[in-house]
Amino acid sequence: MKRILITILGLSFAFASCEKSSDEPMVEWTFEAPQTKASLSGSGTFSWAPGDEIAVWNGTAGAFVTFATQTGSGRFTAQAPANAHFTAAAYYPASIATGTEAVSLPTSYTLAELSGGKGMPMFAAVNDGSNILNFKHLGALLKVKVLNVPAGNVQIVLSSSSVSLSGGFTVTPSGGDRVISAQTGSATVALSLSLSDTQDVEFTVPVPVGTYALTCTVPERSPFYTDSVTFQRGHLYTLSTIDVENGGEFAQTCEVYELVDDNNNWE
Repeated sequence: MKRILITILGLSFAFASCEKSSDEPMVEWTFEAPQTKASLSGSGTFSWAPGDEIAVWNGTAGAFVTFATQTGSGRFTAQAPANAHFTAAAYYPASIATGTEAVSLPTSYTLAELSGGKGMPMFAAVNDGSNILNFKHLGALLKVKVLNVPAGNVQIVLSSSSVSLSGGFTVTPSGGDRVISAQTGSATVALSLSLSDTQDVEFTVPVPVGTYALTCTVPERSPFYTDSVTFQRGHLYTLSTIDVENGGEFAQTCEVYELVDDNNNWE
């Protein structure tokens, strides 16, 4: 038996070969995404965390392979066939990937699913000869803060009468970047909560690029409306605080921040 060490396109792997077999050996592949997920200007920094997963397209098999990091350092590994040819696209989080140019955003989230930057859909081009992935945001982010949310199983719902906020999206080129654009239709995205007591809730949810108005529906209050807002890729939009108990005016515009990382080079 002869053991052979092979390095292809900067990705090292080894396999043992005794004789020709119809089963392609599984080996460890590695990708590096050294930057943090993102910083929300004025809102803190989010880093890669243990258990984060990305999906990378294997052009040989015509399917995505899920890569996971256990260290939180941005080093992602997976077991895949030795003849795999990773190319075209990588997505974070892995769960949104449906095609090399398509993603699907959830219709409902929990607070845990939106914590630590987990709800930020991103794309990275996978180039032959490199295992470095430079992720960029695919859409915009909307921050919502609701005070005095009543106890029980409740939902805070964002909706639009003119565009889709969740479901399937085509990832399209835009000025050298990739975006998910608002599509015609009526759709919602919701934060599902199970509260044992009245509490304040703050969450940041991804929304597609485009110009459209939103409705925000919170428990025990009439819906709140925004004027049309132009949501740009790589920007954070903050709605004025909604207080369930005390009422008050709900601003019809959003405050806008750019998304940057610690080194000011994350987009």
